[in-house]
Amino acid sequence: MSPSDAQTPVEKQYDRLSINVSPITSQTLRELAAAKGTTITEVIRQSVAVLKVLEEEQAEGAQVHLVRPGATPMRLRLL
Repeated sequence: MSPSDAQTPVEKQYDRLSINVSPITSQTLRELAAAKGTTITEVIRQSVAVLKVLEEEQAEGAQVHLVRPGATPMRLRLL
């Protein structure tokens, strides 16, 4: 068999993590997953992606505001 015929190993696509969360957080994750028709893993993945963007933007001086119809905009601050 020539080197070009050899199969390359498949890259590991995920790291398995074990986390401890409060019962309220666990329930919230289940509710979000059910409402979106997805998995808890996907809810966590999306949440981490959103947090990363918000953290990066805030570090660059951006502000995040919650704007409800007919209400005064509220600035959200990440802790």
